[in-house]
Amino acid sequence: MILAAGKGSRFSGTTHKLLSEIDGVPMVRKTALRCLAAPFERGIIVTGAESAAVGAMVRDLPLTRVENPDWDQGQFSSILTGLEYLMTQIPDKPFNVAFILADQPFVHQSTYTQLIQASRLQPSQIIVPRFDGKRGNPTL
Repeated sequence: MILAAGKGSRFSGTTHKLLSEIDGVPMVRKTALRCLAAPFERGIIVTGAESAAVGAMVRDLPLTRVENPDWDQGQFSSILTGLEYLMTQIPDKPFNVAFILADQPFVHQSTYTQLIQASRLQPSQIIVPRFDGKRGNPTL
């Protein structure tokens, strides 16, 4: 679940943060491509602020777009929106979810793969990566 609904108000650029380019690729697309290179079973992206523009950056990718009408209520509202969607798609089966921040385009595909592998070993655990001894994102 790529969380891409925020306003990006702390970003000092002239465009929405997720639309800003890194090496000629919009940030949200770069993040999505890294996620899609990992062996996730399915992918969704939760949009909100700038939903049409953000969605257009990933329109051709195999992601289901879910719009959060309450995006201005914060990130947790996007998590709930995404989970509600997934629970309608997978109603009677337990599942794990990776919560991926769309503004982290430099997370390597290998990090996602390691999260998935760790989850398979400990399916009922929350998996949180560490870097330099500090917990971070994405979380599965």
